[in-house]
Amino acid sequence: MKFKKLTALCLTALLFLSTGTGAFAAETNSTRAANAAYASADSDFTIENGVLTAYSGEDATVMIPGSVTAISGSAFRNSHSMTKILIPSSVTKIDSDAFDFCDMLTEFQVAANNTDFSNDSNGVLYNSTQKTLVRFPRGNASTSFKIPDSVTSIGNSAFFNSIYLTSVTMPSSVKVIDGFAFTRTKLSSITIPSSVTNVRKYAFSNIDVNNLSITIKAKNAAVDSTAFNGTSFSYVAFDGYESEWELSDWNSALDGKYSMLSYSTGITIHHQPQNSTVTEGESATLSLTASGDNLTYQWYYKKSGASSFTAWSGKTNASETFRPDTTWNGCQFYCIVNDGYGNSVSSNTVTLTVRTKLEITTQPQNKTVSPGNIVTLSVVASGDSLTYQWYYKKSDATAFSIWSNRTNPSETFTPDESWNGAKFYCVVKDGSGNSISSGTATLTVNPAISITQNPSDEIVVIGEEVTLSVTATGQELTYQWYYQKSGQTSFTAWSGKTSASERFAPDMSWDECRFYCVVKDGTGNTKTSSTAKITVYPQIVITQHPTNTTITEGSSVTFSLEATGKNLTYEWYYRKSGETSFSSFGKKTTPSISFTPDYSWNEALFYCIVEDGATRWRATDTVRLTIHKPLKIVRQPESAAVTEGDSITIDLDVEGEGLTYQWYYKKKGQSSFTKWEGKTQSYLIITPNATFDGIQLYCVVTDSNGLSIKSKTIALTVNNKLKITTQPMNNTIYLGDPLTLSLK
Repeated sequence: MKFKKLTALCLTALLFLSTGTGAFAAETNSTRAANAAYASADSDFTIENGVLTAYSGEDATVMIPGSVTAISGSAFRNSHSMTKILIPSSVTKIDSDAFDFCDMLTEFQVAANNTDFSNDSNGVLYNSTQKTLVRFPRGNASTSFKIPDSVTSIGNSAFFNSIYLTSVTMPSSVKVIDGFAFTRTKLSSITIPSSVTNVRKYAFSNIDVNNLSITIKAKNAAVDSTAFNGTSFSYVAFDGYESEWELSDWNSALDGKYSMLSYSTGITIHHQPQNSTVTEGESATLSLTASGDNLTYQWYYKKSGASSFTAWSGKTNASETFRPDTTWNGCQFYCIVNDGYGNSVSSNTVTLTVRTKLEITTQPQNKTVSPGNIVTLSVVASGDSLTYQWYYKKSDATAFSIWSNRTNPSETFTPDESWNGAKFYCVVKDGSGNSISSGTATLTVNPAISITQNPSDEIVVIGEEVTLSVTATGQELTYQWYYQKSGQTSFTAWSGKTSASERFAPDMSWDECRFYCVVKDGTGNTKTSSTAKITVYPQIVITQHPTNTTITEGSSVTFSLEATGKNLTYEWYYRKSGETSFSSFGKKTTPSISFTPDYSWNEALFYCIVEDGATRWRATDTVRLTIHKPLKIVRQPESAAVTEGDSITIDLDVEGEGLTYQWYYKKKGQSSFTKWEGKTQSYLIITPNATFDGIQLYCVVTDSNGLSIKSKTIALTVNNKLKITTQPMNNTIYLGDPLTLSLK
């Protein structure tokens, strides 16, 4: 599995929060997401089943991927550019030789929620309880280090090859000094506290230092016979009497490896402090090596011009490091060493020389030019007998190169586009061999501006926002929009509109306004976009909606509305009774619609969509059309004659809705018609007597809409009934006499 290398400063700032001890904060979801984004493209890390076996990158700050659970031996061996390493919470195991020969490594940082490892403010790596010192960073330039009182075990290879250290103070809490713990260091003296019980193989091997001394207080420690292989001591001091050490492991481990042996408990200064010369701002170290019981130290100083020495407050260690300024030039120092028995010894007096600091007063500056233009890179420094060498790294290079023949404080050249993104710095040296590197400057060679997408015409409704945009390529681009409203004769710079995309809500004063944008790059070159136009439409407002309408079948109907807006069109929709969806009459440019419906349109629904040129629309209220059937007498009643006492039916046929009937009559001699109560059917069945002779009749028909119609008036003739009122009588006559028969 391969993971992308992490850029030092960016990721440190983005993903981790520093705690009081220098450990970075626990990983969050966003941290893991960011790590995942980096973990898919590069091959700097080689990871097998969670074990990091190799790193091939060249970053200064390296963050180990969150998928790593263990770091194998030699994984970072010879990573000469790495100064800081970030260890995530997932790591539970680190092999002792994982960081051998990382000569620039100055700091370990461990995730705060890692349960197996931690670090202190010096960037030293411990186990989680800080009882085991796991690794001192080889690139830490400190010359002395005091192991914290919490430490009980100095881990395997903990100080391996830490060549800057000359003094390490072990607290009385230390019990175990593991294998290779101090191999290849530059310690000038070693004191083994009485608490130590185990000194393991090669713990102090191959320490190649002249006049190396060791004081041993741990009488009963188990000492591996190889503990001091390759190391020679000028002086070995045992704390106690010879008889106490004769049979100890120390004798066999140190056999033949020392020039002088002592069992004395008095104070002996084995290495005196030395005169030294430093440059202002550099660290100066005053140190001595002494043996004795319960030793304490107090340094004294006398600055140039002072008449006497002064006790140096807080300077109570055998080795003291500080950063002097030029006021310390010519200062003298010595140290008084005291033991627990009241004895004291003074060291030699030494002198410190502080040279004027080599310093860059003006750094090279970033530059931006167009192809073919001249660019000048310069640096200003103070110091004696200065020389200069410039270095460069183009954007596709992985490392800086010496810039041949560029040895002046100011260099001028004409770059082409291949120099875009190139970085430069200068190394300044003084006559004493001291050197200082300038800051890095970046050269930007801007390509010509190209507008890849011009602004486009826009249509917007008042009250809504519109976006004007331009797309361009180039370096360090800036933008300025210009406008010309309808009726104006020239364009005006649009105040505050300086982005590639601008959004605003125009009112009607912006209708038919024209726009363009001027794009400028970092070198002052400009490019003007094409001109675009904005059309502003007012809001559609329906000021009068259509209304419900009732007509009689066969009549025409008109639906209409009133609306305000721009370039309005109208599309009427209808839905007949029983249908499930509306249908369109088609778009019109007038706000009304008229037609003559048949009865199938009864109870139909109508509405209209009003649309403007900006394709915005409004819908009217939905209204109803009601169609009534016409009230019509299709068969009139007819005059008739009837015999008194016989029944007769008089009727009529009427078309209409919800019909009711009312008959009226007027008998002979009456002057007006009278409502015939109870006669409310479409027919009359009557049995008239003689009083009905000559009676006149008509019927009023009313529909459910309140419309009425009157039938024609008819007359009824009532004939007298045929009746014998006088019957013929029986008669007796003589034969031959005449007979008369009669009746009425």
